[in-house]
Amino acid sequence: MENGSVSIISNKFFNWLSELSAGNLEDQVKSMEKEVMLMRALLEDFQATEKPSRRLKVWLEEIRGIADDAEGVIKTYSERSQKDLSNYEDMMIRNKIANDISRVMNKIRDVSERREASNSIFHSLCQRRPPPNIIGFDDDVCAIKKRLLTDDRYCCIISILGEEGTGKTTLAKLIYNDIEVMDHFPFRAWISVPQENSDRAVLQDIQKQVMDYLRQKGKWNMEEEPLAALDGRYLIILDDIRKAQVLDFLRNAFPDISNGSRILITTRDGYRNPSRTRGYWEKIVRSCGRVRRNIIRMGNLLSKNSVTYENWSRLLKQFNKGQTPWLKTQKVYMDLPRNLRKCLDYFRLFPVDFEIPARRLITLWVAEGFVNKRMDDEPPEHIARRYLKDLIDKEMVQVVKEKFDGGVTCRLSKEGAKFLQDYAEATSAFSSSIHGPRRFADHYNHKDFHFQHIHGDDSDAPLGSQYTDVLSFLSFDHRKGSKPGEDVRKFLHRCISSKCFLLLRVLDLERVFRPKFPKVFDKLLQLRYLGLRWTYLEELPPFVSNLLKLQTLDVKHTYISTLPHSIWKMQRLRHLYLSESYRSRFEPKPSSSSLRELQTLWGVFIDEESPVKNGLKTLLNLRKLGLACRIMLSQKKQMLSQIEAVADWILELKDLQSLRLRSFDELGEPWKNHVLLFWNISSSSSPETMEPGASRDMEYDKRRTARTDRLRD
Repeated sequence: MENGSVSIISNKFFNWLSELSAGNLEDQVKSMEKEVMLMRALLEDFQATEKPSRRLKVWLEEIRGIADDAEGVIKTYSERSQKDLSNYEDMMIRNKIANDISRVMNKIRDVSERREASNSIFHSLCQRRPPPNIIGFDDDVCAIKKRLLTDDRYCCIISILGEEGTGKTTLAKLIYNDIEVMDHFPFRAWISVPQENSDRAVLQDIQKQVMDYLRQKGKWNMEEEPLAALDGRYLIILDDIRKAQVLDFLRNAFPDISNGSRILITTRDGYRNPSRTRGYWEKIVRSCGRVRRNIIRMGNLLSKNSVTYENWSRLLKQFNKGQTPWLKTQKVYMDLPRNLRKCLDYFRLFPVDFEIPARRLITLWVAEGFVNKRMDDEPPEHIARRYLKDLIDKEMVQVVKEKFDGGVTCRLSKEGAKFLQDYAEATSAFSSSIHGPRRFADHYNHKDFHFQHIHGDDSDAPLGSQYTDVLSFLSFDHRKGSKPGEDVRKFLHRCISSKCFLLLRVLDLERVFRPKFPKVFDKLLQLRYLGLRWTYLEELPPFVSNLLKLQTLDVKHTYISTLPHSIWKMQRLRHLYLSESYRSRFEPKPSSSSLRELQTLWGVFIDEESPVKNGLKTLLNLRKLGLACRIMLSQKKQMLSQIEAVADWILELKDLQSLRLRSFDELGEPWKNHVLLFWNISSSSSPETMEPGASRDMEYDKRRTARTDRLRD
């Protein structure tokens, strides 16, 4: 399945290469846009794989990098059409885009060729060793083996039923080649039933295999019936049997020996499943709702009754008693779009009745990959905000606070909590770590499976592989003192040193007092969200510059006053929340770096030394900006020049939707004069010049600054 899907991707890539080679620049870019969308969709599908192989992980990471490069080329091409360029400048940019496309093509060709070569080596190695167990069949193999190896002396027939392509034959082969099964049954026969389901042809195949077995044992007697000569337990597997008459014929052909022999069949329609009962079979499957507890219960009922229309009708009525609430819950849940279900499930990571700002939820959902990218350039945060609104409209989520700027704080409603509880109990999946260990939260609860690993006496012991595929770790350890921060450092060090957490996308340590970071922290190259709000950290770890895929960095309410130069290298950074009260400021921008994707810059501090003209003014895609200015009387002239530069910068922010400005003097008192400089900004921004639905609100602290309507008077 895995290699087949990879081959599909490889073929798509080579088709894309042919199209790119033949078309002009515009056609190449359009083709690239379509293929990037396909690559992203395929990558998302593979992310849902529970345990992809290490080879596949490496290959997909390379493809993800290629998709990122391709998107960069598309963005450069789009920006070119919006600029007023001379012919020479346009020619140079077009040449650069063509070279970049060629570079992407070479990367695709290289990674595809290496993938094909590794597949050949892998297949040759697989031929030298026994096939591994198949992911997802472990429970089924154990359940069938339990019935096969029971002490029941009578020959019984066990059925594996399912539609075509559901893995019936694969499951049967796993059982047939199982060591315990081989030891228990001295004779085993595998029969692939022909499509015409000839009972005599099947019997002859069995007899031939029996004769070969008896010859090897030296027990073959030409005058004796082969089947009667079998003196031990046997296992006959009939793969893809479609007619009940075949099984009836074979049953009469085998001698009646009570020695614990078994017959295992795989079938699409089930044994004695005439058209009259098919409707009930479908109803029975639907009534179980893919819930393990329900399937086991229904299986026990069916195993004790013969397969007739009357029995199935009676069993269905018996089973459905008391199932109505679950069926209703299942229908509501399954009717939700897939991404909306993920967003709703995410609330289970948070403590009960925990109030969550929409800002935090939205950036977390985007970092987790719950939002599908669209080609119309709509920001993923807007899509995530619609998801939240849908959950609020469905009364699954409750708004508890509203801010004047439209922001909300919300929590899981009682209806939503009851809904998730009912669904989780029915699927036996409820815990503080949703989706198994891939996403989990530390609530400092002794009952959690990870408590001992983080806080226990064995916190220095090596870890197993249970954290290898973890994507998200949130901590709600809000104890006072240094112990929470030290526990986090030890846990991160153990995980990363054990080659765990290397796929981590989200690390949210909000309100964990001064967490410490191990030196190996720079290996978290997939990290997209780093939440350090209210941690009172004094400085960022120096290796934060290696987190080049980081989308959100939240250090509000910390003691971090200066950001490292390397912050300018984070070209995917979209949201940066700083500590305004502790005067977080930027260092000068290196000439080769820029935060081109930055959408939110909140809490930045401006003084006479801040890099405004050659730094902050390059941030032109901001949608939300909050800054504070300090006016020193001794540096008043330089500071007025800085404020004018800030005003010019704000006027260039075409996508700006929220703006907050604050100023104070060296004594911390409000300084009102900057309002006059900024007043032109609000008066020159008429609704006609703004995007539909956008607003330019200037927020002033009422305790420190004069109201703008007084200035008008």
